[in-house]
Amino acid sequence: MVAIERQRAWAAKRSLAAQARRYAAWEVLAAEARAARATVDRDRFADDVSLWGSRISAAAGTVQWMALVAAHAEGGARP
Repeated sequence: MVAIERQRAWAAKRSLAAQARRYAAWEVLAAEARAARATVDRDRFADDVSLWGSRISAAAGTVQWMALVAAHAEGGARP
């Protein structure tokens, strides 16, 4: 009887240790996933900033071009 109880206690202890190892592994994977997601979000933000910067530059160029055309159409000097 005592031997059986010891075996059960030992098995329960091994089971808890295995569960703890699995939990720790899942925590590591979750942390890696969060880090990867943060990197992707940071890269997307950088891409968005770059895209909007390009759009703003293009719009500014268009406005300058329109001002040049308007000034030329009115007979004004070239800037």
